[in-house]
Amino acid sequence: MRPVVILVGATGSGRTLVGRALAAQLNTTVVETEDVIEAQTGQTLAELALADEPERFREQIGSAATAALGSSGVVTLLPSAVGDPKVAELMAEAGAAGSVLVALTADLTTLARRTGLNAPRSAALGQPRRWFGDHVRALVEQYSTLGAVEISTVDRDPAEVATEICQRFALQ
Repeated sequence: MRPVVILVGATGSGRTLVGRALAAQLNTTVVETEDVIEAQTGQTLAELALADEPERFREQIGSAATAALGSSGVVTLLPSAVGDPKVAELMAEAGAAGSVLVALTADLTTLARRTGLNAPRSAALGQPRRWFGDHVRALVEQYSTLGAVEISTVDRDPAEVATEICQRFALQ
């Protein structure tokens, strides 16, 4: 069993909304890494992130992504999941076996608006937007090395993006 489509992208790129729209158009299921984490641990992604156990957090993301990639339908992966070598290998294998790898993209202004990073912040917090921009650029590079096709979600409805994915890759 392998996914039909694997969606990756930075936080705010639209993975969840596009994944749901795409699954509806393809009449299949959507498996989100966040949901797998909650099923595996009984904790939400936010709860795990706030537990201040970075190694456990990374391990759970890798474990959940690995489980999700064993599913059929549409799979959405957390942005950092591809940093796990096993996940990257499974994604490459899925792509070679015919799964469609799509990196959803948006410019930093759009991502900042969608994630709330465009709000005024205390200077004491440092430069979260700069860090986020650096992180997004690194993710795009990782996705590219895995052969993911970039599709922009800027100023687009999730159903429109899902339709483009279906048409571009002749999915029914």
